[in-house]
Amino acid sequence: GDVYTITSSDRKARRAYQRAYTLLEKSGHEDLLFDTFSTPVRIDPEHISPICLQVRPSSAPEDTVTFYAEATFTVREDGSVRQIDVVDANVPNVYRQNFRSKMQRMRYRPRIVDGEPVETSGLLFHQPFRIIPLTKGKVEISSQMPGENL
Repeated sequence: GDVYTITSSDRKARRAYQRAYTLLEKSGHEDLLFDTFSTPVRIDPEHISPICLQVRPSSAPEDTVTFYAEATFTVREDGSVRQIDVVDANVPNVYRQNFRSKMQRMRYRPRIVDGEPVETSGLLFHQPFRIIPLTKGKVEISSQMPGENL
């Protein structure tokens, strides 16, 4: 079902998840059933890497080493992400908006209850941001994730 979810073939994904759920349930693999379907699982590998900052935020204290944004969100029955709310961040607004846009493109294996995909809200996602030095004394100017073309 994960491949169908990534490619937005929602009906095929639903059938594949239902089939897998039923097989695991009938075979008595309760632990595997719980591990696989009790909570949404991110399945879009393009959005795992840290986001690169253009420059160190001027408002950040000098001793700040870790930059991040955290958001609450909902995974719908089809694995898409909605209702994204950035709840904490120490990066400028432009990067918060970039982070929110990337989250909207993420795909998840939905939570399955009694063989049916269900919407799950109140999830939390932590996105690291990094400043990548090019050479001594210089900073790479990029807001793209590795391998991404905006």
